[in-house]
Amino acid sequence: MTEPVSEIDLGPQVKSDTAFVARVRRHQSWWRAERLGVPWGTGPTPNSDRELGNMLRSSDAGTGANFLTPEIHDLALARIAEGHGVEPFRCTHNLLSSQPMCFNLFGPLVADHHLALELLGPLLPVPAVTITNVTVEYSPSPAAEYLGDLTAFDAFIEFINENGDAGFIGIETKLSEPFSQKVYDTPRYRELTELEDSPWSGSPPELADRRWNQLWRNQLLVEATRRHPAQPHGRRGWLAVVHHPDDPSIGGTIDGYRTFLAHNTSMLEWPLDQMIETFRTAAKTEEVNQWLTDFEDRYVQLELSTGGVSESSNTAIPGTGDTVAQSPVPAVGADAQPSPPGGGDCPHGSHRSYCPDCLDGPPTNPDVSSVDSGKVLGYACPYCSVVATYPHNLRKHLTGSPAYGGHSIDHDEADRLSYAARRTRKTAE
Repeated sequence: MTEPVSEIDLGPQVKSDTAFVARVRRHQSWWRAERLGVPWGTGPTPNSDRELGNMLRSSDAGTGANFLTPEIHDLALARIAEGHGVEPFRCTHNLLSSQPMCFNLFGPLVADHHLALELLGPLLPVPAVTITNVTVEYSPSPAAEYLGDLTAFDAFIEFINENGDAGFIGIETKLSEPFSQKVYDTPRYRELTELEDSPWSGSPPELADRRWNQLWRNQLLVEATRRHPAQPHGRRGWLAVVHHPDDPSIGGTIDGYRTFLAHNTSMLEWPLDQMIETFRTAAKTEEVNQWLTDFEDRYVQLELSTGGVSESSNTAIPGTGDTVAQSPVPAVGADAQPSPPGGGDCPHGSHRSYCPDCLDGPPTNPDVSSVDSGKVLGYACPYCSVVATYPHNLRKHLTGSPAYGGHSIDHDEADRLSYAARRTRKTAE
């Protein structure tokens, strides 16, 4: 039994974190304390004595606490036993790592290809009739026949399209980690980049820039795989990047990298919130819906950990110059009624969460809401008629993000309101 939220101690946080990393670390610390009900551990390496709120103790990691279901835990252990590719300690102990997140997102699809087709089908760039393989942490071998190094995909999906042709998606996942800043550049990289029909318009020196070197390497592995003479995975392949929708750095890096692509459709972008919304439309069982709810609560709904929690005292973290964050966010009563901010009318601007009374956005826009029989499909702003398809978009509208129009509510209150809208979401009957 977990403690009441008002009594939860998040454990040590890291003062030097960026704002986004601090928010995600706090959320994973909340998940450990509130949902798992276990004490914090040490990390981020096996020999570290640094106490962190997002780390698990070995006794809890051994029970599979970092994974959403026992089956996902078993899958991770089996993959760890295979050797290279999965870091055992990070995967089992670190709640903040994207590696266990990848298992938690794709794990249930590894053994159920029918479910994989139902959930992933709408995200694929071409219609598929079957999914033949889902693997977590994959690198084609022998490496010498591809890139000649240890570049790998976090997840790998193989499918058959309507014409009977094989295709694949190589996936890179990010939670709070930035793209690798290490620069790699080899003759094999340049050979693939300079092919006449390559997906790039940029030159190897431009693509080798540390800001997007990792994305270049990920897509190089796609190209090496689809161009392999034996075509073991088919001749058509894509790179997909899975990331948190609120991460301010990932989107900019992806946009910068896209400027060097001759074929923009060769790389897919799958924000976590849109993936879960897409999965939900196809979910048919209580078990699948529970998995998606748990995943969303742990990784997407960061507002769940805002308020009502306390952090440990401001003491130095052993072996570092950092101190734990100090100021707890005050809890806001669930029934509190905020006073309307100025400018409560629908802005009708360039925001992506459109007003249902002037629904002029393209019908394929994933952020456009609709109205059916008077029942709102989406997350309604309490101050105007804007309806957002996703709660994080409502939050941006409430805080006055330039791309979303709206109001000027402080972030803590916006978190509370967007979560309240999630809990009271209305659907058409």
